[in-house]
Amino acid sequence: STSRTGKNHSDYFEKGVSWLLSMLGLNAVWLGKDFESTGSNEERIVIDLLGHNDSNHIFLVNVTSGIPTSSDFARERRYRENLQNKINNPDLILSSILFSNGPTTNLIETAKLEGLILVGKNEIEYLLNLIEKGDNDIAREYLTREKITF
Repeated sequence: STSRTGKNHSDYFEKGVSWLLSMLGLNAVWLGKDFESTGSNEERIVIDLLGHNDSNHIFLVNVTSGIPTSSDFARERRYRENLQNKINNPDLILSSILFSNGPTTNLIETAKLEGLILVGKNEIEYLLNLIEKGDNDIAREYLTREKITF
């Protein structure tokens, strides 16, 4: 939806996620409306952000105001695997993170089965609380599901 000032609320959410990634020490590149994959409507995905650190790890970040479905998770996995195959660099690690401002707690395990990290409203609040307490390493490990050093 659009506010009285004409700004799209999804843009604000995407920028907020970008700032969150930056607070966690990831270099975040906001792609906005500039990137959409090609292919059939069933296979098309939009990457809103790229996150990366100094290692060979790139995070493909999708931000949605809706509640994702298992077919969304499968589509994200297929896209990530396709991209990984096209890049053909075994040293490069691609991960998918999907942020939703809706309730997602009961979907986290389903997303994990597709190799996707799902971050909903409750998880965003948890991450922000960790950052506020200065526990950025714990927040970063929670978000990436692995220990990443900078």
